[in-house]
Amino acid sequence: MGLIRAENAKAMYKSAIFLIVLGVLLVCFGFVKDNDATVFLGLIFSILSSFGLYFVYQEKTLVAKVLWGIGTPLLIFISPLLFSLSQPTSILSYGYLYIGGMLFSAYSFQDRKEKPFMWLSIGLFLLGLMFYDRVMTQYYFSQSNFTIVFNENYWHFKITQVFHFTTLVYLIHLVHRNKISIENQLSEKIKKLQDFTSNLISTSKNKLIHSGNLNEAIEEILRSTAEVMEVSRISVWEVDEDQLHLNLVVCYNVLKKEFSYEGRLNCNDCPAYLKALLEEKIIVANDVYNDPVTVEFRDTYTKPLGIKSMMDSPFFMDGKFKGILCCEEQRDFKEWDEMDQLFSMSISKLISISYYCCIRKEQYAHLELTSKELEAQNAMMASVNEKITAINGELSNDLLGKEQGIKEMQRFIDEMSFKNAHHVRGPLSRVLGLLHLYQVDTVPENRAMYIGYLHQSANELDNMIKEISLILSKKNLS
Repeated sequence: MGLIRAENAKAMYKSAIFLIVLGVLLVCFGFVKDNDATVFLGLIFSILSSFGLYFVYQEKTLVAKVLWGIGTPLLIFISPLLFSLSQPTSILSYGYLYIGGMLFSAYSFQDRKEKPFMWLSIGLFLLGLMFYDRVMTQYYFSQSNFTIVFNENYWHFKITQVFHFTTLVYLIHLVHRNKISIENQLSEKIKKLQDFTSNLISTSKNKLIHSGNLNEAIEEILRSTAEVMEVSRISVWEVDEDQLHLNLVVCYNVLKKEFSYEGRLNCNDCPAYLKALLEEKIIVANDVYNDPVTVEFRDTYTKPLGIKSMMDSPFFMDGKFKGILCCEEQRDFKEWDEMDQLFSMSISKLISISYYCCIRKEQYAHLELTSKELEAQNAMMASVNEKITAINGELSNDLLGKEQGIKEMQRFIDEMSFKNAHHVRGPLSRVLGLLHLYQVDTVPENRAMYIGYLHQSANELDNMIKEISLILSKKNLS
């Protein structure tokens, strides 16, 4: 509405400037024709229009209109009374001034509160038109040939003039009424657009929409949308993967102020309807009983529910048809305009966002669960690693101990081998050699000597065996 007022104010501002210029042109024309009445009329008219421009600038347009609409017919009537006229054709010229001024005055008053001033102005122009020529002929042109001819055809001229005046007033009235009607419709559309935009912004900012709770989000969207759409029912339907059925997600009954969640439509019963949705077309049915698309489920859906008008907007996910936003009116047939369609398409986008948020929430929950499972597995692996590390440490220590034991055993074996090879083997070899000599040598003295040596070697062997036995017993004890 503010836009219309601003444009009307601009038009009045330009009109005031135009009228000032027009007055200046009348002054110039009067000087050229040596017509004092026209010069006076143009000068006063310019001054009057300048006052009108001032009031327009002060945003007092009604004052400017009244000043111009009442002052102009009076000026046109007074100017020939104050200054003499020399051209009889001024009768025609002043008649054009009255008709032109009336047209501008009739068109200037627009608001209903200005109607009394409009008819007052038109009445003054009409009175001036009815009597100005009589005054002019009586004062200036009573004996001219033009006046004689004019008087002979006066009533024809006057009736024609009044007819033109009335016709133009009626046409201006029609134009004015159409303009007001258009302005009202535009104002309603602007108000509707403002409501839609405000609702869309507030709904899009609602935390429920982005919460991931699909049913709660859709309920909130439907409740807020129904308020500005002025419908009796609004619902969201979801198509199954095989595109065989449309399943009701949520339906909000505005009249009953309640939600419902059960409903199904068979897609095979409405192929034209499904085809239109798959082509991403919004379905606008002002009369569902005669619309070629919605007539398919007249007996199964719209008629049993008393639905008269319907507007369905599809929504998609990842380029695939997902479902519809369905607006329905049961009270009367509704004309869905472009604003309704645009708003419905915008709301369907919000529904798609709600679906995406729901999917994102599920994915996040799955990722969170997977993350917890991985954390548990990591903890388990860490525990196993600790055990393995401990076992490896024990094994390393054990192996190190065994390796040292093996080395000690190897040294012991080496030592025993050395003793066996040198300390045991030597006396034993001497014993065996002496025994051989004892057997082969028969000399008694030699044999006695061999016995002595045998006794000595046997003692050495015995001592060495005892020493080895002692070392072995100590090893066993350790």
